[in-house]
Parts: sequence; structure tokens; C-alpha cells
Amino acid sequence: MNATRPDPGHPEAAESGSVPLGPLPGRVDVLMADAGHSVASRAITAATLARFVGFAEACGVEDLGSMPVDLVAEFVSAPSVDGSGPSAATSQLRRSVLRLTYRLLAADGVAATDPTWNLSVPPRVGRRVRPLNDVEAVLVREASLVSLAESRLPTLVALAEATATAAEIARVRLDDLDLDDGRVRLSGCRDTVERSVALTDWGSVQIRRRTALLDTCDSDRRLIYRGADCRNAGQASVTVALRRLLVKAGLGDEPDVGVASIRAWAGRRLFESSGRIEVAARELGCRSLDAAVRIMNLDWHGEQ
Repeated sequence: MNATRPDPGHPEAAESGSVPLGPLPGRVDVLMADAGHSVASRAITAATLARFVGFAEACGVEDLGSMPVDLVAEFVSAPSVDGSGPSAATSQLRRSVLRLTYRLLAADGVAATDPTWNLSVPPRVGRRVRPLNDVEAVLVREASLVSLAESRLPTLVALAEATATAAEIARVRLDDLDLDDGRVRLSGCRDTVERSVALTDWGSVQIRRRTALLDTCDSDRRLIYRGADCRNAGQASVTVALRRLLVKAGLGDEPDVGVASIRAWAGRRLFESSGRIEVAARELGCRSLDAAVRIMNLDWHGEQ
């Protein structure tokens, strides 16, 4: 998929907003595959989008172009299969899938107004900063791909997805990369220890794009921040950039989402794939298991 975002209101860039709902999950899956998103994220999106299509068709709507805004809100807050109200996590996932769908269609040239932009869902109870869900992580990736030439913003996201803190991102140098093995060495900071961590497949692609534009003969060159003060000013610069990306992804007003949510998402994925907190703690660079549990918003029983 072309990373450049056309203006969906431009007549030369947009096709009709008429999009039949039936084929929509398949179309979105193809767009996600073209953009390099994971099979797991595509599966979650397809399943949720299929439920949305069934919900809308049961209400007599068969085309995205005639989708009432109220119907989208009803789906996001619709009861679960057992008749109980949806959890905050479920509502957040439903909204994220629909938001991603509209953004992918807009990038593909479809003129359709996103009805989820001002749609609020409740935060998770008792959580300060939560991990992103998989679809929200895709939204952040998409927000970073502002053009084919842009490499800094996707690289920021790629390093955050590899569990790097803002301070560590500012310090990463070309010499820290091992792209043949898909890894990056992180220097550690006040709250983390030095470590070598794995890049996501998507992240590896973005960092390769970045390094292709830099002078690789200067192995001491920092990948992101070029200023003299990479500790304070560098960390601040990275933090501001990531916050802007969260806003662009539609997550800026979420009270339980922050810059650390990307890193927390990475840790949660490691915990869920391994079933072991110590694996996630090691990759996160935490000095204790308790610190990893706090970052991932877990308790010792693994409850969300």
C-alpha cells in the first residue's frame, strides 16, 4: 500500500464513498497485508469487522457510504454475546477497528468521513497508562507513514515497539543495529538496563528505510536525535513526537493512553506469547518483575 495519504475530499484522489459492506473485511485485510501488518492484527481486525458488518446489515445498512453515525456508536457499545455490557477493552477494540478501516479506505482513495473521530469510550477502571491493543498499535504505525520519504517517525515507532523508552530511542546509534538478526542494542536509562532486543517485522522494514537514507559510514551517528544533549533534550524531542503520533492516531484524548502505552504493548505481547513475566521483564529491561507487571498492567494472576 502506498504510504502517502491522499486527501479523501479531493475529487482526483477519491472514488465514490459507496463501499458495499459484504466484501469490506476482505478488502481491509488486503490493505493491511500490503502495508505489512501482522497476521494476528489482521485476524483481530477481520473478526471484529465481520461482526460490525453483520450488525449493520441486521439494521438494514448495506453500504459504508450510507452508514449512520449513531449506528457506529451503537455497535461500539453493543452488548456482548451473553447480553452483558461490553468491557472498556472491547469497546476500545471495536472503535479502533472501525477507525483503522476508514483510514485505510481513505488512503486507498475512498471518500468517507470517519464517524469514530469524536466517539469516546470509557477508560479501563483503575488504570493509569495501559498498553495499546493490537489494532491501536496498527493505527499508530499508519499515523507515522505520512509519506514514502518519511523515515524518522516510523523509526520512532519501530524502536518503541522494540521496548525502547524515549530516553533510549534518543541514544540509538547506527552501530547499535543488527538488521541481519533483526535486533537493536539499547543503552538503558534510569529505569532500564542495557540489553539487546528484537525488532518487529514491520519495525525492521522501517529502520532499513531509515538507514538507507543516512550515511552508514558514520557508525556513531544517532538514528533519530542529532542534537548535542541526547539525555534531556533528546528524550523530550522523542516524547513530543510520539505524543503527536498518538493524537494523529486518534488516541490523544484517551486518559489511559500515553507514550509508554507503545512500550507496554510490546511487553504485553511478549508476556502473552511466552506465558512468562520474566521473559517480558528481560526484554523491557526492568530491574524487577514488579516493574514489568506495572508497565504491562498485569497482576500476578495475569488478569487484565
